Amino acid sequence: MAALKSILGTDPADYGAYGSGRAITLDSDVFRSLTRYRYPVYAIGYNWLQSNLLSGQQVLDGIDFQDPHGDQIIRIMGIREICLENQTDKAIIITHSMGGLVARMASQLCGGKNDMYGVIHGAQPATGAPLFAKRFRTGGEDFINKSLMGRDAAEFIAIASNAEGPMELSPMPDYNNGDPWWIFVDKNGKQKMALPIRSALDELYISDKWYGLIPDTSVLDPAGIIGKQLEDQKNKSDVFDHFKKTMRGVVKRQEILVNNYHPNTYAMYGDGALKPKFSGSRQYTPRQESGLPSEELMTWGSVVWQGDIPDGVSEDELKAAVWIGKERDDRQGVLKIVVGGQTVVLTVQKTARRPKDGDHENGIIPGDGTVPSWSAESQGRGLIPGSPHPLVGPNGVKMIFVQGGYEHQFCYAHTWTRWATLYSVAQIAHSIEANGE
Repeated sequence: MAALKSILGTDPADYGAYGSGRAITLDSDVFRSLTRYRYPVYAIGYNWLQSNLLSGQQVLDGIDFQDPHGDQIIRIMGIREICLENQTDKAIIITHSMGGLVARMASQLCGGKNDMYGVIHGAQPATGAPLFAKRFRTGGEDFINKSLMGRDAAEFIAIASNAEGPMELSPMPDYNNGDPWWIFVDKNGKQKMALPIRSALDELYISDKWYGLIPDTSVLDPAGIIGKQLEDQKNKSDVFDHFKKTMRGVVKRQEILVNNYHPNTYAMYGDGALKPKFSGSRQYTPRQESGLPSEELMTWGSVVWQGDIPDGVSEDELKAAVWIGKERDDRQGVLKIVVGGQTVVLTVQKTARRPKDGDHENGIIPGDGTVPSWSAESQGRGLIPGSPHPLVGPNGVKMIFVQGGYEHQFCYAHTWTRWATLYSVAQIAHSIEANGE
């Protein structure tokens, strides 16, 4: 799929860029830098079920993998070994999705910053996403990797509650700049409770209240595997205490990662349907690359539960509601509670479809079908007009490309993303010489 405009002479704003980048021309220093180097390409895999911090260290140092069906040991090279093989000090890193979190952990928490000339992020859930938390209460729903994450709701929760990588995809402390994203409304769409107020960790992630992620702690270890491991380790913690300790570690890593990027970072993400973006000096042209319609690219910005909550019920009364009966939670997104002397059935929003005219807000916003724009746009703090400035100093992101028209998994199949990637590689290559590296 070819882009309509060459990378040469095209203002990066035409492909969604915000930042200080200029068009690359044939006689520019940037173009000369781009053509001066070879670019051998390596792919580095990682175990996405383990913590992204551990994956980040392994991506740097490499790892030996033993074939479970034999004695063969396969060496998966890390960035440092790859650089040594190519007689260079550093590499340019290109990431997709969770790989962005792995690269940020590797760069900023594992001492790998000086092994990277720069980092390019595509479709990164930069501050997490509510979809993972929602799946805790809905048994995974339509999660495509059922062969890895369980055959049913019970198995999904048991696996997910011990998989630190996916747990790190839960909304981070700065998700949507700290606004609540776990919402309860009455039948008319009037908000009755919104969480988190102060801490997603305490109020949701490790809460065994009816509205928390783990109201029934028996789902954490139905096969007794974790309990047996704790017993063998002579660990006196029970399974729920073990989960809470794990989740606290997850959130601690999230807090360290807030606004923390490699100092030479470029990023791109999908914000719904493709919208023409042309620099001010150019005339409008109807020609444009193809893309998916917005209806196919919506996702959960917040998780909304709706039910016939009595009018006079306060938030405190709702928090104190009684979770009742054998059918109190079907693990498919339906809860039953008693509040205000009435039995109330709450149902979570189940389809990623934007509300129709006249409907209440249902938490569905534009994105790439997986990552909501509220998460991805955080990479552009201080760059995108109207966005807040970085919460903790400069965040290292040089340019952000706000794009659209592509589904999360196929981010790099779209021409806008490929154009932005090549442009970013050129800028990073030029920085090598500009910095005397």
